Amino acid sequence: MRRLIWTCILLLLLYPVPVAMAAGIPVEVDGYALVVDFQAGTITCEGEVYPFAIQGDSIRIDYPNGVSFVRTGNATAGYGPMDQPFSTAGYLSEDTLFKALEGGGAEGGWRLGSYAPLAVILLPLGIFSLVKPERAWYVSWGWRYKNAEPSDGALLAQRLEGVVLTAAGILVIVL
Repeated sequence: MRRLIWTCILLLLLYPVPVAMAAGIPVEVDGYALVVDFQAGTITCEGEVYPFAIQGDSIRIDYPNGVSFVRTGNATAGYGPMDQPFSTAGYLSEDTLFKALEGGGAEGGWRLGSYAPLAVILLPLGIFSLVKPERAWYVSWGWRYKNAEPSDGALLAQRLEGVVLTAAGILVIVL
């Protein structure tokens, strides 16, 4: 079990950071040359700077004129300051900016649902529960009791837990 835990920790530490997550990565989107800086939280194009913030599954992009767009999942909402008209005329479209954050369609970048480190945890735990249900039961419950043996029902439940964890890990990778 220790080996499994250390393997999971090692895989999380070695998990490759997407290329576009580095500072100042040039990306071409819709014919525009943009520079995405995840460390500074900015997108730059032709001298215009668009600050952005990523929080959970939401992205907020602020335009130089104060207009903001927030995308959560597939829904996008825009809003602007009260004293100015809501307009993005003369600036890049919100779709272009969101595509830049997603890596311009290339591998890497930020995208909704990129929870691969979670899969690195779920898959080994699920496979461990499937392959070694007795040991998985002991790690979960058996250590609490002296000379305890798992029942057939407990082993079945442990295997089902392994199926669920493995399926969840695969779903996280696919989606």
